[in-house]
Amino acid sequence: GSGLIEVEAWAGSLRRPPLEAPTVMLPDASTGESGGPEGGRPLRTHPFPYLLLLVLLGAEWLGRRKVGLR
Repeated sequence: GSGLIEVEAWAGSLRRPPLEAPTVMLPDASTGESGGPEGGRPLRTHPFPYLLLLVLLGAEWLGRRKVGLR
């Protein structure tokens, strides 16, 4: 059927309420505290995990070459 449809362009009730941001306590740089539970630097900043990954990938590649898989 035919009928009148009322369309409202904008209504305040359609707005989402603002999200409450949780309060984040950042460590004080002057005390030397870091974000980890032990107080050390994050693992991603150490070179050892990346070197270990490269060595393991190289060993896997050499093993495949030796067996004949390419």
